[in-house]
Amino acid sequence: MKLFNFMLPVTVLSIILSLLLKGDLLWSSNFEASEMYVDKLNLIQINAKEGNLKQAIDIAFESYESDSLSLALQDSIEKIIIPHLKVGNKQLPKKQAQILCAYLANNECEEIWGQRPFNATYSTVKLKDGIWMWGKHFDPKGINGYVAFVLIESTGLNPKVEVSKSIDAREINKKIKLFP
Repeated sequence: MKLFNFMLPVTVLSIILSLLLKGDLLWSSNFEASEMYVDKLNLIQINAKEGNLKQAIDIAFESYESDSLSLALQDSIEKIIIPHLKVGNKQLPKKQAQILCAYLANNECEEIWGQRPFNATYSTVKLKDGIWMWGKHFDPKGINGYVAFVLIESTGLNPKVEVSKSIDAREINKKIKLFP
């Protein structure tokens, strides 16, 4: 007796099994990730839930540095890590600030253009006078045609987010004053 009249790819089956067994994997509707991504997401989620945010973020950055990072993985990493950030209490560590800035840039870009193109490695954050700065003022290519620049207090509060299409990137400095 055949249970299926069609063959499901192994990846889809493994994701379905993972969802049935674990029950709390965040991205149940998107099946474009490979088994490796499912394993990484599970590790990130387990570490974040157990309070080991540094380990979760290190695994996330390994994933960001992968040359085939899917948008589904990027969004899932944000959904797992962002709720665990302790914004407003004390200075955010560099990688946490980087992930928060990418998240804020993606939110702004999605609101304007319906896209979430940025991951934390688009730019490194730099701390200057108690302000984390992330992004690029001008990037001719951008990420899928978009550029972003984000300023947040070292604690993660009071974000200033500017996203634009890469052809409009020269206008960023006219829209917000970055330095006195």
